Formats: sequence, C-alpha cells, structure tokens
Amino acid sequence: MSRRRANRAEAIVKGVGAIILLFLLLGLTQGMPQILSGKNPAEMIGTMLAIIVGFVILVGLVAFVGLIVWVKVRNGKK
Repeated sequence: MSRRRANRAEAIVKGVGAIILLFLLLGLTQGMPQILSGKNPAEMIGTMLAIIVGFVILVGLVAFVGLIVWVKVRNGKK
C-alpha cells in the first residue's frame, strides 16, 4: 500500500474515533443532571467514578478497534 493511502486511512480512522467520542461526551453531558438528580454527595461520587471508568474502557475499545482497522487497511486486507 502506498504511503499516501496509509496516511489517508489513518486520518479516517482517527476522525471516526474522534466523532464517536464526541457524541459520547455530548450525550453524557446532556444526561448528567438526570443521572445525578436526587442523590447525596457520596452516591454522586460513586456514580461519577462509574461513569469515568466506563468512559475510559470505552475509549480504550474504540482505540483498539481503530488500530485493528488501520492495520488491516494499511496491509491491504479486507
């Protein structure tokens, strides 16, 4: 595969990953008041930690899938 095509594939994978994460963050910020309503501070902290851990895991999965797609595109496999 040409270097130019590999660079284009890498840019596409990064762009798609960024868009997915942007939508996840947007949804999280819009839903946060409903998630935390009616909870005491200790429950809020626990909920926020669970959300952060879940988000970190999701970011890792998106990065891993993006890496797999990029490697397959770079090597010319389908």
